[in-house]
Amino acid sequence: MCNMGTEYQAYLLRLQRSQTARHWWVTLENAHTGEVCHFASEDLLLRYLWQLLGHGRLELDATPPATPSNPSLEDPS
Repeated sequence: MCNMGTEYQAYLLRLQRSQTARHWWVTLENAHTGEVCHFASEDLLLRYLWQLLGHGRLELDATPPATPSNPSLEDPS
């Protein structure tokens, strides 16, 4: 999991989408460790960030929460 201490966190966020894509392809890089997480949609990113902030699970849709090992994070196209 892209995670570090609870007092300060810094990430580089990259968003990319083709003209025909419905969702953004998201890359979140930990600025301290260089660890990178990929998300197949903005919903998965928001869900992950909500959990990272310690708010528990965010119910945006029926998709499971984002984790680097979750197959739902693969690009659906």
